[in-house]
Amino acid sequence: MKSPDLPRKEMLPQARKSRSVSGMGLNIVSSDNFSEWATGFAPRSEDLRLPPSFGPFHSDLYPAAVGRNATLKPKENIGSKKEEIFAFNTSLANALGVQNTRICEYTTKKPVPRTYAGAECNENIDYKKEQQNIFNKKKKKVVTHIPYRILDAPGLRNDFYANLVSWSSKSGHIAVGLLDEVFLWTEKNGAVQVPISTTHNEVLCLSFNAFDVLAIAFRDSTILFFDAAKNRILATYVHITGPVCFLSWFPEDPSQILVGDEAGNVLHLRISWAGQPSLVEINKNAVIKGHTQQICAIAFSPSGNQIAVGSNDNLVTVWDVSNWEEPKLKYKMPHRAAVKALAFCPWCPTLLVTGAGSQDRMIRFWHTRSGTLIRSFNVKGQVTSLVWSRHYRQLAATFGFADTENPLLLSVYSFPQLEPLIQVPTLCSLRVLSAVLSPNMGSICVATNDETVRFYELWSVTDQVMPVTEGGCKVFGSDIIEMVEGIDKPGEVIR
Repeated sequence: MKSPDLPRKEMLPQARKSRSVSGMGLNIVSSDNFSEWATGFAPRSEDLRLPPSFGPFHSDLYPAAVGRNATLKPKENIGSKKEEIFAFNTSLANALGVQNTRICEYTTKKPVPRTYAGAECNENIDYKKEQQNIFNKKKKKVVTHIPYRILDAPGLRNDFYANLVSWSSKSGHIAVGLLDEVFLWTEKNGAVQVPISTTHNEVLCLSFNAFDVLAIAFRDSTILFFDAAKNRILATYVHITGPVCFLSWFPEDPSQILVGDEAGNVLHLRISWAGQPSLVEINKNAVIKGHTQQICAIAFSPSGNQIAVGSNDNLVTVWDVSNWEEPKLKYKMPHRAAVKALAFCPWCPTLLVTGAGSQDRMIRFWHTRSGTLIRSFNVKGQVTSLVWSRHYRQLAATFGFADTENPLLLSVYSFPQLEPLIQVPTLCSLRVLSAVLSPNMGSICVATNDETVRFYELWSVTDQVMPVTEGGCKVFGSDIIEMVEGIDKPGEVIR
């Protein structure tokens, strides 16, 4: 019998431990143990035993309930019991002024119209049809997804603040940081180790740009720039003020990058390229100081005139960077925990979504032109990443420490209704550390604390990408904000 198509689980090479190189290899999950990898736990044979329903009593399934010397309770006198029930029913019927028959019974007869305190029942209504219509109204079904591929990543650090996965938009390489090493994975070539000649401390974060250049930050404050196409290190930059926690390339300019460190600073580095490219110089252009603790996330607005910075000091700051020589702080947005998840809406430039840690467990929507909190949404879980769909008005959220009653690894919500469309249930012990969007903008890749990298297909890429709507994004729910956005609404002019 042909086995069903199941997501594959492959293995990234084993990272170095205690400076010793172990064997490298790739493994695919078999159908025997896929349930354990896809959902986080494997069913046991005793878990599949179901108690009998409305059948004979099985003492072998309930040894504690019926012992070896246990006896069942003798039956009571059924005849006397029936007489007592009949006498009670008779007295109750006499008190209510009805015949001694069943007060409630199943019937297909049309109910008799009656009048109660001036409210008359409409005899023209087909009550049976109305009742059937109520049952036919079904709620929208929430789709449950399983990963279509799983990579085993031994040495993937279980760290909420780390960003150890990046997906190249040019070559499709998946970069994964394992301890102090980095591996590039493709479906065609498998896993290849990045040739790092010198020894560094553990990897903290990494990020690809549009030139297929990978920036790798280590705990010893070193940043390496690696050309994935030529398989060589282009340059090394040493950050003086401390370890780097977050890297974010400019979307429209691969020669510029933002570097967030543990001191709460954001550095703007400009890289000079020559040739195809060949890195020749790195210049520090500006320093943004708006936080007191480590930087957890940086996001660019679609227009490129604003950036949002999330930090461990429970704040999100929004900056006007239309002039990078003089970046201006516009707004501070408070939260109740560290903010690692934030993203500008790709089709609404002034809409920002943020998600914070386990002491907050909220998703918030902000208008970045006025700094107004538009809406907040309790997701009952630690939010580790937020990804907007480019094709639909939908938002994907991944969770760390999740709700104990209904633990979720991933959820996709409609916007602005915020109704769950896709959910990935899991055990409370399994959590997502970070997530990145695929080059075709239809799938996401997540790093989890069980040392695996999982791939989920969330959106169809056959539809057109939603265009950026300058001043036409009618999702704010405020007349004042929509007036600021230049949205015209029908009606009288307020003077």
